[in-house]
Amino acid sequence: MDPLDPEYDPAAPRTRPPQRQRPPRQLPVSQPGAASPGNGQLPIRPPPPPPGPPPVHLAWSEHRDPNGSFYYYNSITKESRWERPAEYRPPPPPPRPPMAGAPAQQILQTSKQLKPAGTDENSERKATPPSAPASEHPIGMKKLPSTKWTIVLTSKDHEFFYNMETKESVWDMPDEIGDLIGQLIAEAMGVDIGEDGDEFHSEAEPENEPKEVMDEEVDVNATGTASKRKAEDNEEAEGVAKRRKEDEAPEPSGDEIKAEALTQEQKNEEFTKLLREMDVSPYSTWEKELPKIIHDRRYTLIGTLKERKQVFEQYCKVRVVELREEKKHKVKDTKEAYLSLLKDEVTYRTRWDDFSRKFKRDERFARFDAKEREPLFKAHIAALKGNELERKRSETRAAKDGFIQLLRETKEVDVDASWRRIKRLIEDDRRYQAVRSSGEREEIFREYIRKLTEEDEEHQRRLEKERKERDRKAREEASLREREAQVRREQSRLNRERNMHRESLQKEDATTLFQTILVDFVRNADAKWRDARSSLERDSRWDRCRALDDMQKERLFSDHLARLQEKRLAAFHSALKDTTDLTTTWDQVRGWILQDPRARKLASSDDLDELEDVVKRTFERFQAERKEKAQSDLLELLRENNFVKFHVKQAVVETRAKSLEKGEGEPKEGDEWGHISLEEIMKVLMEDKRYIQLDAYVEERDRAVKEHVRDLIRTYRAERGGTVDRTLVHMGK
Repeated sequence: MDPLDPEYDPAAPRTRPPQRQRPPRQLPVSQPGAASPGNGQLPIRPPPPPPGPPPVHLAWSEHRDPNGSFYYYNSITKESRWERPAEYRPPPPPPRPPMAGAPAQQILQTSKQLKPAGTDENSERKATPPSAPASEHPIGMKKLPSTKWTIVLTSKDHEFFYNMETKESVWDMPDEIGDLIGQLIAEAMGVDIGEDGDEFHSEAEPENEPKEVMDEEVDVNATGTASKRKAEDNEEAEGVAKRRKEDEAPEPSGDEIKAEALTQEQKNEEFTKLLREMDVSPYSTWEKELPKIIHDRRYTLIGTLKERKQVFEQYCKVRVVELREEKKHKVKDTKEAYLSLLKDEVTYRTRWDDFSRKFKRDERFARFDAKEREPLFKAHIAALKGNELERKRSETRAAKDGFIQLLRETKEVDVDASWRRIKRLIEDDRRYQAVRSSGEREEIFREYIRKLTEEDEEHQRRLEKERKERDRKAREEASLREREAQVRREQSRLNRERNMHRESLQKEDATTLFQTILVDFVRNADAKWRDARSSLERDSRWDRCRALDDMQKERLFSDHLARLQEKRLAAFHSALKDTTDLTTTWDQVRGWILQDPRARKLASSDDLDELEDVVKRTFERFQAERKEKAQSDLLELLRENNFVKFHVKQAVVETRAKSLEKGEGEPKEGDEWGHISLEEIMKVLMEDKRYIQLDAYVEERDRAVKEHVRDLIRTYRAERGGTVDRTLVHMGK
């Protein structure tokens, strides 16, 4: 019996005899324009033919594996893939089912609202033209016992779940009714999964509960039939409820007592054993694998559907890992078998075509991956060839070693032996015959003779080395004696130098101290040593300068006066740099320079004529040095300027090229001036201040520039086979 059928009685005993079970009744669905025979109308039409295969986009469905990843399954081709197919369409949202309380009336009212105006009840039963297919809509509702959930059937043979309290509609089965659905399916299959009915009903249900929990099935086009069916079901439910009151509570079975004694961990282990025994696929879903395990009593050891799913998911994770390991071991076993076949049947001369044709029916060949057969075969052949080559090389080395040993044992073989004579002496020996090539025998003999020669030479070198080592030791002993004498001399020298260094340090300290005394007492550059010495000797630091003699002290005194004079001149020059240039004359600065205190310090007396004479000489000497410095800077500028060099060099090249073109030979010196632009050179040089500072001496500056250009012309004219000639060659091309 279908547990979702309206005539299914959940309160009836679970162990009814087979002859008392009624066949499941089909859901009566009235077709438009059809009526029951009792009303005197036409008989009900037969049901339409079964639908064909679903469309392609409905054949694909989305599922989740135990690791949480989504995959897609085709119910027609039985294909599974990870990528989402282009034909896949997600299911539409479930339609809004009718309100609880009066489902039949509301569905009927909904169907009436969809009727065109001016139709009556008789016109409703007329057949709808096949060219106008109706949209998907609810045609029936099945209420689940002891829950607020109902199963709604649509016009396209789809089902969804509707909560009559929260008004929620879902496609997937809610967890709270999973146990109930499983129990109903098990009973419909004729399997008793437990004597306790608490899983479906509560003992605290009132007597009139069967009336509320009976399935309601409504046809939107046959409300009369539905009402009649509901009345019959209610009467049957009342009778079943009375029979349940009269029945005594059954005694718990031994299996139930054993199940109650198990811990939760043991229950999970039993449930996992059930999944393994039924070979439940870890890549499938709970709903698809449920029929395999629901008939087993171990299914009921875990009380809730949520816990069963958790154990199922854990089993899937563990089973996936196990299957992968099994696959790896299987691949490894098949590979080892294939390698064993190669080892037993293949030589290094075997070809792949012959091998594959000969052993294509061999189980070790057929079970191995076809893509890896040939590469592994070729790798094995390469290894065999390598082994064969190594074997031949070993044999060749052994034969060569034996032949060399034969030569060592032959006393007649020395550095002067000939191959023709030695060959006749050893040709009967098996070690001679082991080397098959006569040329190779002679080559080995020649190599052995060369080795003997090298050994003899090495022996001579070793004797010579020993002789040299004796000579070296003798020289080392003599050198050691000489070194000892040298060390003694060096030690004496170091003592002298140390004493001299000590004296030098004392002299340096005395010099520094004496210079300090001079800085403190001598501040006039015109002071005299004889006059200053008496004042210096009165200082307490004079006695600490005993390391200096009188001559050294007088020299330090003179150096001190020179530094004082340099400072005065530096101050005077600084004043001139800030107020004069190269064109300034003495008459222009005479009026103010004599009043400057830095100039007045240059003279030792207060005589104005002497002061003027000293300051004038100093000024003229400064101007001369200043001009000389400017001219030196100009020459440095000319030497550094690459433009002048390039310009003059280009003029020399062009002059020589034109002379060669005219057939005049080497040009005369001075012809290059026709290709040199002094104005352009001057324009480039004017960007440097070293050129500008000689604006007062234009003639001298221009003369220096021309002289520099003339020197460059001579330099570039003297070049032969260098840059100038290469430039001419390129110009000729």
